[in-house]
Amino acid sequence: MPSIITNGPITLFACTHAAAAGDQFLACEYHQADNKTFLDRVRRTDKPNDPIIDKGYITVPNGPGLGFENQHGRSQGQSA
Repeated sequence: MPSIITNGPITLFACTHAAAAGDQFLACEYHQADNKTFLDRVRRTDKPNDPIIDKGYITVPNGPGLGFENQHGRSQGQSA
């Protein structure tokens, strides 16, 4: 089981995509769930008003790169 302990949102999205690519994934430990500002740094590019984590589940984004935008407005995985 993958474990995301001290990494940021980039690791969370990368783990989400890696899990979706396989067929043996069950769960991922996510230790920032109680940190209210952890996900404030990013938003989904495909559905910017939707929550990133909803009732314990993450829908794999359809946006470019990893599917999220940082607070500075540049999409992750795209050239600057």
